[in-house]
Amino acid sequence: MPQITVSQFFIMLFLCRSFSFFTIVPGLRESASGSAGLASLVLFVVFSVLIMLPSFLILRRQKGVGLIEFAYQRSQGAGFACATLFALLALSVAIDNVVHFAVFITSAVYPNDSNVIFVVLFTLVALYMVYLGLESTARFSGLALILLLGSLVMIVLSLAREFDTVGLISPFINGVRPVVQGGAVTVNESSELMLVLLFIPYLKGNVKKGFLWWVLGVFALLEGMIFVTLCTVGQYAVTQSYPLYAVAKMARLFYFQRMDAVHMAIWTMIGLIKSALYLFIAQRCLCFLFGAKRKNTILLALGGITILCSLLLAHYFTAYQALYNFTLTGIPLYVAVLLVPVLLILIPGRRRKEDKA
Repeated sequence: MPQITVSQFFIMLFLCRSFSFFTIVPGLRESASGSAGLASLVLFVVFSVLIMLPSFLILRRQKGVGLIEFAYQRSQGAGFACATLFALLALSVAIDNVVHFAVFITSAVYPNDSNVIFVVLFTLVALYMVYLGLESTARFSGLALILLLGSLVMIVLSLAREFDTVGLISPFINGVRPVVQGGAVTVNESSELMLVLLFIPYLKGNVKKGFLWWVLGVFALLEGMIFVTLCTVGQYAVTQSYPLYAVAKMARLFYFQRMDAVHMAIWTMIGLIKSALYLFIAQRCLCFLFGAKRKNTILLALGGITILCSLLLAHYFTAYQALYNFTLTGIPLYVAVLLVPVLLILIPGRRRKEDKA
């Protein structure tokens, strides 16, 4: 079984969350903006910790056991159902990520190009990363993190002269609702919370401590980027399809005259890591159902499904938007990290019967 350190894992989750934020489209999500967005991130931290508490309490005595393994301890049927559910959820996130990337590239960067080549190449590279193994992706993530943080520092330095705090107003000027709604939406689209429970068997170290560092790291990143965007482009960002890409296009530092090109390379790396991570866990879930010996066949099947569904959703964008809006309701996330763990703990486990015997 491949294993990585907790630090490596949460670096990958940090990158996954950052990719979703960097390619955000304000028109597709009802979230808090401006100062309300800054305040809503505090609720993101609180909500994330609270919804994960039941799962951590359930698994606290099951060291090294993930949610699917725990389900198989309860019953064969529960394990089968959980493996199927999480395989579908992970695959859906991987497809969403490919579509997100393709639409971003063909609308903001290369508006006259077809998304077919981007979908196919992006998916094939992600599949190859899964084939190389979790350890290789983890090492690649360390490099991506360094490049990401370096590029963000360069953007902040290049835009230092443009800073104006006139846009920093009271976050509650429109009431409390936008702040609460913004915090809820940020949590609802954090599918990485699901991965925490599934990757436990592949991790070495203190998962709970790593999780807390991840939540605080995401909080710091989002707070910092919203602050920079608010103080440089202000409300102009709301009118842009990709606000942070607009900020990157403004950045000029030393001989880097096109910071957006630098960021595109880095964001592509991060997008590949995210897709590979979700395809990896989808493959592992299906290995519970069809056997580990068929893992390469399963991976090829996942790749084919990802390419086909991504091309369809990229073409029928209305359908993609409907699926994305369903994700923002939080139903998939709460089923995965709240409902399933509670149901599993209510099922009499096979281990108990063995102990009595």
